[in-house]
Amino acid sequence: MSDKSHIIATNKKAYFDFHIEDKVESGLVLKGCEVKSIRQRRVNLKESFARIVDNELWLFNCHITPYAQGSFSNESPTRDRKLLLHRQLGLAKAKKMHDKRHSIKEKSIQRDMQRAVRK
Repeated sequence: MSDKSHIIATNKKAYFDFHIEDKVESGLVLKGCEVKSIRQRRVNLKESFARIVDNELWLFNCHITPYAQGSFSNESPTRDRKLLLHRQLGLAKAKKMHDKRHSIKEKSIQRDMQRAVRK
């Protein structure tokens, strides 16, 4: 196995709705066929969030679709999962509506500039 890390899923909505002030990388405790589902990129972080419970960090509302070839031992898709901290979890502060409009405008300008460079 190589030392390169691969990003399986990101929460794009979080980058749109919040100012990400700090990031922390973390591992995730998985059970059964969840690993195979994640390798197939069957993960949705859209409504997920992390919370400290009894001095441990837990991930809530992360949806991992059950593995199709799995057996009766498939876990619940939205079960709470323990995070193993290292350095890639984001600390966020909510954006105001005008900040969201500004983000859309910046993305549009960048896209137009890239199109102009290609031509």
